[in-house]
Amino acid sequence: MSADTTYKGNAPRLGFVGLGDMGRGMGINLAKAKFPLKVYDLRPEAMVEPVDAGAIAAKNVREIIEFADIIHLCLVYDEQILNIVLGEDGIIARGRPGQIIVIHSTVLPAVVEQCAQAARAVGMDVLDAAVSGGSPRSLAGTLTIMVGGTDDAFERCKPGLDAMGTSFHVGDVGTGQAMKLTNNVMGICNRLIYLEALKIAEAYDIDEKTMN
Repeated sequence: MSADTTYKGNAPRLGFVGLGDMGRGMGINLAKAKFPLKVYDLRPEAMVEPVDAGAIAAKNVREIIEFADIIHLCLVYDEQILNIVLGEDGIIARGRPGQIIVIHSTVLPAVVEQCAQAARAVGMDVLDAAVSGGSPRSLAGTLTIMVGGTDDAFERCKPGLDAMGTSFHVGDVGTGQAMKLTNNVMGICNRLIYLEALKIAEAYDIDEKTMN
């Protein structure tokens, strides 16, 4: 992995934690866009591709907190988000006023609202920036990003968000997650309707290829 780098200019320093199926492509595209970027994942091998694209590998989350102005999180569970943001060694405990936490994980709106309330009390801010599109679009940099939060935080984070896809500011904190849940419900319902329609076709010996 590459050595540390000195960045020039006024670009915000970014941190990215969670380089799984979705986060890997997001981290790669932020690195390709030449943002000052440190990445971290519990699995060292997950950091290789973002580092090859220009990121710096962090040794731990604390290093991300110390480095970044904007910290992107792409984890799996509500508990992981609450721990990394609100925990004893977390971002709010170790961070500084002016930092923005961007939550890409699909979690309950109440989770991001809880994080935002705690962040504002210490001069930080939170965006919930739920993503849709799957890992192929994550790698292609064409995700749909549904963002809830203040206008100011959105504008500060928008250049980074736009490196990963197309971002839409849909309202206050929590609305990004609500939009993602709405999107998921519509997708599931459309799939169920499709399966029910197939039963009619099957009853008349029409194959699925013809239906499609």
